[in-house]
Amino acid sequence: MALEALADAPHVMDGGWRVSEDNVLDLRPVLAALIDRDPRDGANLFHGTLAAALADWAIRADMDTVALGGGCFLNRVLTGDLTRRLQEAGIRVLIPRALSPGDAGLSFGQAVIAALTLERE
Repeated sequence: MALEALADAPHVMDGGWRVSEDNVLDLRPVLAALIDRDPRDGANLFHGTLAAALADWAIRADMDTVALGGGCFLNRVLTGDLTRRLQEAGIRVLIPRALSPGDAGLSFGQAVIAALTLERE
């Protein structure tokens, strides 16, 4: 949350990530670049590069729809930038609306599955 609060102009580091032949996203280049960087500049570099890397990963995987879930998508800077990038690439983006993308939504989903399982027994 502290990095999100500092990020006011996300930007992308050229070469800030790699995608391996077996489709593993490697963010070590940008993470190494964050060492000894000004906190605001680091927050902007991290957010912009992470969003660009995730979008690139989805594009390389030839995705037509991506569901954004997990606590990191409570971060509005990351979610907004990634959503924009994916949509610009023609990828449909699914974002939780009624529940949190984090643990609360996961817990609700687990409760629904448990209730349905018990109902069938």
